[in-house]
Amino acid sequence: MKNLIIFILILALGFCGYLLINKNKQIKTLESQNEVLVLQMKDLVAELNSTQKALSEVKSSTTNIKSYVSSLSSEITNNDMANNMVSQAKDMIDEVTVTISNLIDSNVTQNMITKTKQVIDEVTNKVTDIVESDLTKETINKAKQIFENIMGETNGQ
Repeated sequence: MKNLIIFILILALGFCGYLLINKNKQIKTLESQNEVLVLQMKDLVAELNSTQKALSEVKSSTTNIKSYVSSLSSEITNNDMANNMVSQAKDMIDEVTVTISNLIDSNVTQNMITKTKQVIDEVTNKVTDIVESDLTKETINKAKQIFENIMGETNGQ
């Protein structure tokens, strides 16, 4: 009978050890996934920032083209057809400039960056909450308690 109790206690101890190891693996997996997500989000923020910079450069180039077209317009004053084409080109450039300005100045790009940063913070907080959660601590404490009880019973017998 004593051997059966010791065997059951060893099984319980092994099961507690398994639970602790499994929980630890889950925590490490979550932490590594969190690190990967954070790196991906940082890359996304960098890409968004470079996109915003590229849009600014396109806006600047468009402004330069507009001034060049204006100078061409002043040189071609005798030809109505050429003036009409230049006027249409100016209008199209104005539309592109306004669209690019709206993209740069709009909150869409800034909101994407802000939301990406928020997602990084949320993921980090969730992983931290899981690692520091009462359930995780409770599981570890229960396993320790079972282990101590088993050791106490084994020593007592």
